[in-house]
Amino acid sequence: MRAPAYIAPLTQLVKTSGHTSSYQSRYRGHHIVAQRSLNDPTAVVSEGAHPDEVQEPRSDEDVEVGSTPIPDQDNGVESGGTNDIRAESESTSQSVGLKLVDELAASSGNRGKGKKSRAQSGVIRAADARERLQLLVSKHGKGKALKKGLRTEASKEFTELIASCGRSGLYKLGLDAYEEAVRHIGMDAELGAAAFRAALSAKYFSTVKKIYESASQHGIRFPDNIYSIAVGGLVLCGRLEEGLAMKSKVESRGGKLELFGYNAIIEHHASKGDLRKVLDTLAEVEAVGHKVSHHTESLVLRAVFRTGLGLPGCLDWIEEHGFEVSRAALQAVLEESLSLNDRKGAAEVLELMRKHRKWARVRTYNAFIEHFAASSDIEGAMKTFKALAVANIVPTAQSYFLLALAAVNSGKRLGEVEDMFFQGASEGVQNTYFSYNTRAILAARAGEDVTPIYQEMYDEGFAPDDISFHHAFESMSLRPEKDMVTHALNLLSMMDRMGLIGSRRSMNALLKVLCRAGAAEQAVELYQSMVTKGVEEETMAPDFETYELALLACGNGKRMDLAVGVFRELEQRNIQPTVALYSTLVMVFSLPLLDG
Repeated sequence: MRAPAYIAPLTQLVKTSGHTSSYQSRYRGHHIVAQRSLNDPTAVVSEGAHPDEVQEPRSDEDVEVGSTPIPDQDNGVESGGTNDIRAESESTSQSVGLKLVDELAASSGNRGKGKKSRAQSGVIRAADARERLQLLVSKHGKGKALKKGLRTEASKEFTELIASCGRSGLYKLGLDAYEEAVRHIGMDAELGAAAFRAALSAKYFSTVKKIYESASQHGIRFPDNIYSIAVGGLVLCGRLEEGLAMKSKVESRGGKLELFGYNAIIEHHASKGDLRKVLDTLAEVEAVGHKVSHHTESLVLRAVFRTGLGLPGCLDWIEEHGFEVSRAALQAVLEESLSLNDRKGAAEVLELMRKHRKWARVRTYNAFIEHFAASSDIEGAMKTFKALAVANIVPTAQSYFLLALAAVNSGKRLGEVEDMFFQGASEGVQNTYFSYNTRAILAARAGEDVTPIYQEMYDEGFAPDDISFHHAFESMSLRPEKDMVTHALNLLSMMDRMGLIGSRRSMNALLKVLCRAGAAEQAVELYQSMVTKGVEEETMAPDFETYELALLACGNGKRMDLAVGVFRELEQRNIQPTVALYSTLVMVFSLPLLDG
């Protein structure tokens, strides 16, 4: 099958542009959020997309935008000197941002959907899942199902429980159910596939490998969509080579990767700004007979944008090749413009949306709230949120979460945002993944222990994930109290009890809490655990931010001996310190002198 017409011109564009893949998104860690969509093989994976906010069966144009890392800053009161200049600059920026919200409102066409969000279907409470598992073991265990000829029924019931646990984020419980099922009735394709999804969603890659090997030993071949989920999950979690290796195995057996898996590969290359590899993958999508979706096109546009061609390059691409100007495409360009703080470009995209009657939806508003949250601009976020009502668009639980994030980052209007959230809850914003996380980050910012909130979240079947803990740790790091260390370590213990493998991103956020409090011993202990676990789980391995935070924690705790130990360990592991790391070490040793 011939490659699409736009492949050759874009390939030529890459050759002649002279741009390198130097783009770095401000919204890091998108693959961590996206991996939760593996619970639904039909879900479209986008940067930051999360299945818990699905309101109805949707096209790929309606995927919600995800959560934004909290900026690393102290949001204290500024006064005097360069801070006055900074405050004036921020005031000007906020003024421009508020005008942009007016442009957004004009792009809504007052065509908003008046549906209230509903809870995700098929979730199960943790207590109910445990009770159900005990009943199934009692009913089918010790060979009862095999003796009575009820193995098929037993497999179906265990599979349904594993799937329900997966949809509820109760991955460890789901895998426990899988182990019990294999012990009592043996393995089959349905059981293995359900467990495969749960393990991938939880990032239990060693378990994924065991299930895959066990299936191969039993001569079990999963459907292509399951392997596609596996490939997509591995790629979006930063394990590209493993994902491509599994893709090759599927193809060697006569299978075909589904569009979901290809989109994940395209998204990975797009995030690196590698347009050439994006185009190669796109040509392969066409060659195997898949129809390119609007979502796939939007990922290509992200790659075009990130090579440095920006908004003009994306608009030229749309116009030159005669594609429908889809909402997904415009949304992608809009989000990329906002990620680079290109508000002029965002205004141009809104104008295009009006021109083509692609009216702004809740996702568009959430993208702006997320942008203002990243800028610690509570005024812009608040105005955007209130504009939803004017446009007759009902905010989702994610809208409230992003608004809360803006309040947390800025340290302003926290009480007002909390009141708005609970008012929204009373009017029908039901408990979802985002609702619980909203409560958690507001409580953390107020200096409260958020463990009870996450425990309730877990018990109700909306288990907190690595992203949840990341935001909680970041919120805690904005407070000066040393009590935050106890709260943060309680959360870490909770992650261990849940069997949740933390990421480098969430552990670095925890290190910020320890660093601010000068908890040197705990910081070094956490750093060393990241080194150990990072051998098997690459996403847990420390980076230079980890080293810097560990050193600063030692300095703030006046433990120069531990700082020297960390630095020497880097040399022993043949890690060449950067200039910035040497500067950090110098600053660490100067702290006692400054205090003295």
